[in-house]
Amino acid sequence: MLRKFSLLTAFLLTVLYVQAQGFKFGVHVDPMISLMASNDKKNVAPNGANMAFGFGVEMEYYFSDGENYAFTFGGNFALNKGGKLNYEDGGKIFMRSELDNEMYINNRTNISANVSQTPGTELPLVAGTNVRYNINYIEVPFGLKLRTNELGQSYLRAFFHLPIVTVGVPVSARGTVDAPRTTGSVTPPPGYYTPEISKGENIYKDINFLQLSLGTGAGVEYAPNEDGGLRLVGGFYYNYGFIDTVKKNQLFDDITDPNAPTFKENKARTGFHNIGLRIGIIF
Repeated sequence: MLRKFSLLTAFLLTVLYVQAQGFKFGVHVDPMISLMASNDKKNVAPNGANMAFGFGVEMEYYFSDGENYAFTFGGNFALNKGGKLNYEDGGKIFMRSELDNEMYINNRTNISANVSQTPGTELPLVAGTNVRYNINYIEVPFGLKLRTNELGQSYLRAFFHLPIVTVGVPVSARGTVDAPRTTGSVTPPPGYYTPEISKGENIYKDINFLQLSLGTGAGVEYAPNEDGGLRLVGGFYYNYGFIDTVKKNQLFDDITDPNAPTFKENKARTGFHNIGLRIGIIF
């Protein structure tokens, strides 16, 4: 109880301090849709989206008398960003992570891949493998906010938040691997497949340590009491991560000998798109 009281007291003191320095302080939640992007859809294609969620705090510093223009900065915690990618040729998709080998079966010998997997002994996955990425980020956004004057006597202001530059660092990453089973008289390609979907794989080591995104937002603010007091905020936001989300891996090259496959570097750039709703309060 004492710890919770101390945290609440520190939070209130922080709010009072930033307001005394001419800042506005706000909190917000951001339900969103997140999906992966690829600039090489022939080999690595987007194949599904994630329902993601974010929450955070934001400071606003107004540099005009009418409070029409402000610099913004803050901190966010984003959950479940990512999406699903289809690797058409398959290959060594996870070159650094230790997968749950008991889930993977050699599709040429039908023997479990229950071997020690360390970097350098990666499990190649068959053509058509789908991977759903679920990544959690700590983010620091910076932006410029433009507000209109009050719309009539409605206590409403429209706002445009652009640009917003966000620096993100992943704190955890999980993957769901769905590799197709080869049946019948079809000669199976080299590598391994999952007879069942392998969920919850720890793939953090295969996620880049930094993400940089550019975004924008627009919406309305409502002051239920008076201008300059408590404000309720609602709007739509979009951002695009233009740094590779996934570290470089290797795809199957032209397979002339299934027993001695060769690999090529995956050159697809896999950022992500996020679009969602922001609901917040500014004090």
